[in-house]
Formats: sequence, structure tokens, C-alpha cells
Amino acid sequence: MNALVDHRQFARNTDTATASDMRLRAFQQGRLLGLRSNRYSWWTHARELADFILPRRYKWLITQNQQSRGSPINQHILDSTGTLAARNLAAGIFSGVCPPTRPWIKYKYGRIDSTQSGPIPIWLKQCEELTYAVLAASGFYTSMAVFLFDLVVFGTAALLIYEDFDNVITCINPCFGEYYVDIDGKYRPVIFYREFTYTISQTVDEFGWENCSSMIQTAYDNASGAYLTREVIIAHAIEPNTDPEKYGIPAHFKYRETFWEWGGTTTPQGGTISKGFLRKRGFNDFVLLEMNQQPGGNARCIAVSTASKGAGIRTALDFLRPYAMNEKKWEYQEITPYNNKEFATLLFQAGYAYKEPQYMEYAKSLGGRQIPHFPY
Repeated sequence: MNALVDHRQFARNTDTATASDMRLRAFQQGRLLGLRSNRYSWWTHARELADFILPRRYKWLITQNQQSRGSPINQHILDSTGTLAARNLAAGIFSGVCPPTRPWIKYKYGRIDSTQSGPIPIWLKQCEELTYAVLAASGFYTSMAVFLFDLVVFGTAALLIYEDFDNVITCINPCFGEYYVDIDGKYRPVIFYREFTYTISQTVDEFGWENCSSMIQTAYDNASGAYLTREVIIAHAIEPNTDPEKYGIPAHFKYRETFWEWGGTTTPQGGTISKGFLRKRGFNDFVLLEMNQQPGGNARCIAVSTASKGAGIRTALDFLRPYAMNEKKWEYQEITPYNNKEFATLLFQAGYAYKEPQYMEYAKSLGGRQIPHFPY
């Protein structure tokens, strides 16, 4: 992340662009579409994992202005065991890899480390303490928890780490379905593309009014402020800085990064009048932490399905109740014979836990005996 230098090689308004910007944008848009095609088989597999384990950390299509994003996503999770197991595994990995309460970073200079005496060990110790302070203040640990949860469920996870004036670093967790990762000839994941949504207000705040297209500028300047929450699709690319002279990034940067408007507030992907880039710059180091569980594999806070808090268990009870009360015929294979009293006990417990008297009535109709009230 060192030597982060912003190189804008284009006009201040993205409605126009230099020849090098237009060549680079055409190249990157084509590459993004190719990555999308190659990812499709992994995409469909990940959708099934998300449906039953972690639905709010997956995107099937990046679509702007979705007004129903806070609604229940699906009814697939009848048993939250998978979500809880993934959460516990991720927590275990987190505790072993980067525990916030225990030392896990050690700096060395040759054979000298911070446990020895002398001016160099003292300096190394101070660097370690500063590093821990930065990680604690920047939200790094929260982002790593999300990163490891994604890794456990989907087998692939990504974490962007940028320099930040206020917190030294800032961390971003793209969700699965939002990004595309490709590898170079040495199997290193050094090509990263993604699509995400920003509101008009976020876009101007992040990239500057002067670097946005006239569509965004007009919406931002609207006196009523009604368009500030409208969304646009932003495309983002990080990749090795090949052909630097052709694409207008200085050759001493190993990697390049670009952002451009991929879709407007009312237009589909690629339907924007913008021709240039919102941002175009070079890096000496890769800003992405990417991990796969297996070799050969391809919003900023954690969001967990409500099933992890018991909603999935209640859905399972509601699914089984009609069969238990002979309102429906069970058409699946039975592992053991059905016992009315055992299910009635579960309904009594559910009645206490969810404060739902109807479950009590169901249990009594099955001939169950009321059990003592255990606090939940």
C-alpha cells in the first residue's frame, strides 16, 4: 500500500476522456465481462450455499435502487445449524490467526526481535505497539471476522485495505457475487474486478464532484436533494500495470486501479454517458487480501441471516406441525417412527421461547404434558 499516488490522466469531467483512458476503459470493460462469464459456474454454486447458510453476504446481480433489500431474503433456512457451525468455525480461525487480545505480530531485523535488549529491539517493540493500535482503531478485526466467515462458507474471500488519513488504514469487505478474481502465470490472485452500488451522495463524496459525469453532477446539484440517495453502479479494477505507456499510468507502479461509472441511476449496466474514469491511479503494492480454501479455486459490516437467532428453528416447527397433526401426509423417508409426545415437548418449549400461546395449544392437542418453564 505504500506510495499511494493518484494519477488522473484525463479531463476533470468524465463525460470526456483522453485516448489512453478510452483504450484502458475498453480493455477493462471487456475483461470484466469475460470474468463474469468464467465465474458463472462458481456463481450458481455459491448461490446455493448462500441460500442455506449466509444469504446476506451474497449478490446474484448488482442492481441499483433496490427498495426491498431489507426484506426477508428467503425461506430456505429451516435449520440454522449450518450457519451456526460456519460462524463457530470462522470464530475459531479468527482466534487462532489474528486474536485482538493476544500478540500475533512480531517484527524482526535480521536475527534481532523485540524480545531482546538494545535500541533496535525497543524500536521494533514500538512498531509492534503502533501496528496493534492501528489495527484496533481501523476496524481491521471486524473486517477479518467477515473475511473468515466468507471464506468458511464460500471458499473464497476478499478484503481491500487502503491508506486512510483518519484511521491510517480502512478495510472494505466485498461480498461474494460482487467481485471477480483472476490469477497470473504463477497462480497469484493479482487481478481483481468488482461491481458495487454507490448513492449519488457517496459517489461525489468519494471521487469529487468535478470527476463525476454530468448526470451525477446534475442529480447532486438538484435543489430538493431528492436524488442524493439514488444509486449508480460503479465498476472497479485492480490489476498489474501492463502496457503503462499505452494506458497512461507511470511505469514505476506495479499495479493500477480504476473506478468508472458502469450504470446510471435509471440506466442498466454500461448505460452511462461517462467515457472516462472516476479515479485512475497506481500502487507499488497490492491492496487486496484474497484467500481460497483450495488451490485452483477462483457493505463494510457483517450481516448474518436471522436464522442464527432462532428464526430458522421456528420456520422448521411451522413446516413440521401440519404433518404432526395429520393435516398433511408425510411423503418422505422416516429414519425412526414418529412420536407425538416428543414433538409436543418441542412445541411447549417453542411456546415459552417465542411467547406464542398457539404452540401450547398445538402441544396439548397432541396429548403432550406441559413442561416447566425454562428461561430463555
